Amino acid sequence: MVDAREILIPRFTYVKEIEPRTKLESVILGYSNSKEAIRVSQGISECIPDLEVYKSENEKLKFTNVKNLYGIMGVVKRDTREYLLLIEECSIMGQVLKCNIFRVDQILVVPLQHEENKEDIEHTELIKGLVNDKAFYFSYNYNLTYSLQANVNRILVPEESKGLQKKGSSEEYWSNYEEDLVFNRVLLSEFDTNTSEQLWSFIVPIIYGYVFVHSLHFDQNKADLVLISRKDCNRLGRRFVSRGLDEEGNASNFVETEHIIVHYEEESYRIASYVQTRGSIPLIWTQTPTLKYGPKLGISTDDTKNKAAAEKHFAKNIEKYGDHVLINLIDKKGSQDKIGTAFTKLVKNLKNDRLHYEWFDFHGECKKMKWENLSKLIKNIQEKVDEQNYFMARLDYAFDQKEKLSQSSCMIMLNQNGVCRTNCMDCLDRTNVVQSVISRLIAHRQLWKMNILEKPKGDPFETFPAKFETLFRQAWTNNANVCSILYSGTPALKTDFTLTGKRSAQGALMDGINSAKRYYINNFCDFQNQDILDSTLQKLKPGQKIRQGGKVKFMTVLFSLIFGIIILNSTVKYLYGVHDLQPGEEGYYDYGYTMGFLHLVTVFAITGFTFKTLFL
Repeated sequence: MVDAREILIPRFTYVKEIEPRTKLESVILGYSNSKEAIRVSQGISECIPDLEVYKSENEKLKFTNVKNLYGIMGVVKRDTREYLLLIEECSIMGQVLKCNIFRVDQILVVPLQHEENKEDIEHTELIKGLVNDKAFYFSYNYNLTYSLQANVNRILVPEESKGLQKKGSSEEYWSNYEEDLVFNRVLLSEFDTNTSEQLWSFIVPIIYGYVFVHSLHFDQNKADLVLISRKDCNRLGRRFVSRGLDEEGNASNFVETEHIIVHYEEESYRIASYVQTRGSIPLIWTQTPTLKYGPKLGISTDDTKNKAAAEKHFAKNIEKYGDHVLINLIDKKGSQDKIGTAFTKLVKNLKNDRLHYEWFDFHGECKKMKWENLSKLIKNIQEKVDEQNYFMARLDYAFDQKEKLSQSSCMIMLNQNGVCRTNCMDCLDRTNVVQSVISRLIAHRQLWKMNILEKPKGDPFETFPAKFETLFRQAWTNNANVCSILYSGTPALKTDFTLTGKRSAQGALMDGINSAKRYYINNFCDFQNQDILDSTLQKLKPGQKIRQGGKVKFMTVLFSLIFGIIILNSTVKYLYGVHDLQPGEEGYYDYGYTMGFLHLVTVFAITGFTFKTLFL
């Protein structure tokens, strides 16, 4: 990973145009290596054949802020005001089939009108803060919204519908992408009426998730390991604020994760990939923060609604991925047992032969560090996973020469025709561990078929050669942390196992620290974080303000507790008849140490009861 500017000149240039009389502002975007440009003003775009000629012909206009950048992220609306989001700084993560993959590191917010208010400035700063999670990725010539299998098949068998769409239209442009996985699709809807092909070249579809790319050598064999996680953007949300399905069948924290292996042969590329998904338990349910460590579950009792939402969810995903192995990792006790039982009942009621359900009590089976028991789960799903296959092909050209790829220059050996959908309560920690184990199992088979490794022994924990093993563990650990940060606000738990292959006391300690951080963030920050996401994606109602969060909310609760204890202490002293005396005064100690002890017991008992009620 390197700063993109150290290797490549940014593709585009940015110039701000200001009309001195009306103060109307426009944005002019040009190419770094061309005279052509495009002018954007409040959603309207027009082409400029020669930027320098345009400037000379419009001397009354003021042109400022010349800057190189990477593309348009979208437009954010605030009442009647609009702000253009431009990609200002990036890092190059690496290449997939000779295509650069970029991570967005900084965005530039440009007002498309002269007037700005304080609230708008604060709001745009919050939007900029989303970039701090380092979760926005794009590529100019590799479609990150599709799996490798889908990308190859779309090149070989172009969709017939493309010929029916108007050239340069938004329909033609977006037909090339999986819109559910494009974070800034809504932000770019401002340009849907545009028919200028030049404008579409400035627009950059972005995925929200994680990308890992690294090259290595197996003896004389060069290979790339890639891991891509793409979050579904239909129901983005934070941990306790967004759970389960909505009535349209969209799942919270739904993520498609794909590992890719590229083997460089002498005159071709052997490629392989495997896709898995994770997503919140497919029921309509809630778990609203109430200061308790584990908020109470609210599961919809309307079986008809639950079934209808689940049918929509699985219909869409079966069409996309094929048969599903549903891996449920939640506990078979307490509130988790309640929702797990409801999930089991739902699957039975769906009566869908393409859904294969497995409930594996992760905590129960792997307690006391017995993580080797995950082999029981793998054994239970092995047959179905084998039937799903994985993707493998040989290409004569990389994706930087897509136009040369055809039926004669690309041989597909296997297609993946099913998927493992894994969930726990949050679809984070337990889920990532199991997904990494399944990925390891498939990657061994793929490397064997590429003639890089010997035939695998079938052990789900079988290790790779040292360098690949280190990269594989690092990729899945990083993926766990990023997916966790985007949903819960902290790095993942149990990553010591993913990183080292075993649990440790230090890892358990870090889990405790991250659990405490999650408690704070989920209770005091996540309503604000949710509102920032919803506001960015234009989901807040007109006039609705972003809720307060963080330290302000936390300090309010803290001071309320302190003040409550002071009042409680005074009340107890009044009940014991010593409320008007101070320590050292005559009669203060007459009620004796026994009464003083009872005084403390009473205070601590009531405080403890309050704490248990609120937090446990």
